Amino acid sequence: MKIAMFYSLSKPYCTGAGLHRALEKLGHEVRAFDSIDLSWAGWADLRDYDLHLETHSSRYYHKLPIPHGPRAYWAIDTHVNYADELSIAKNNDLVFVPHLDGWMKMVKDLPEKTGNVHLLPLAADDGFIYDHELERTSDTAFIGHKRDQRRLFSRFVKRNFKKGFFGTAYLDEMGKIYSAAKIGLNYSVANELNHRMFEVAGCGALLVSNIVPETRFLNTLKPGKHYVEYGRLGELRELVGHYLRHDKERTRIAKAAQKLGMEKHTLTERA
Repeated sequence: MKIAMFYSLSKPYCTGAGLHRALEKLGHEVRAFDSIDLSWAGWADLRDYDLHLETHSSRYYHKLPIPHGPRAYWAIDTHVNYADELSIAKNNDLVFVPHLDGWMKMVKDLPEKTGNVHLLPLAADDGFIYDHELERTSDTAFIGHKRDQRRLFSRFVKRNFKKGFFGTAYLDEMGKIYSAAKIGLNYSVANELNHRMFEVAGCGALLVSNIVPETRFLNTLKPGKHYVEYGRLGELRELVGHYLRHDKERTRIAKAAQKLGMEKHTLTERA
């Protein structure tokens, strides 16, 4: 299939770039166009593609100059910016939504697209996320951007987990950091099933996350079997301490998550 993709070309670590690599891995012919800098609109002929596929950050909403024809959109930010995601979804023939609440809302709000709004959870970029077989020298790792919603979590982690990593990292560096950690921490700002959960699992660290209700209903990672949940920050400290002291228990859960994640929850599988 010949596919035109639209995402931020300045971010090789973004969801669109990872999906691009996965589609090429599967044998598709893919060409990327920048969803922010639209200078290509003056010269690109987009009529010769079998599919126009858009994935990009919710900070850059506008109508891309894409011709009529098969158009698909992966609305990855319904948990933080539903209204804008909905406005873009209306212009597409196929819509994929990673979060259960967002998917249910879109099915209701887009009755004219019945059957064409699909639930498609996020996943790990398996080009970089796997166990790099490093010695697990760090107790914990959290990789993510600074957000106001994480301010209390950030202070707590930095104060309580000294032997660990807290900050930003991408692609191969991210994979190596998680592969060198015993425990990977997650804080979902909207209690959503996010990329980070699959990234930690794919690298073989034990995932310890705040409560993510949609995992009870989706066929993905399950609390207690594939990861451990905390309800309050004091509980997070207790759980990290427990699993650092109990290597076999920690490894058993982490290995179960890694097996499931790398078999069924990678971008290659989603593509």
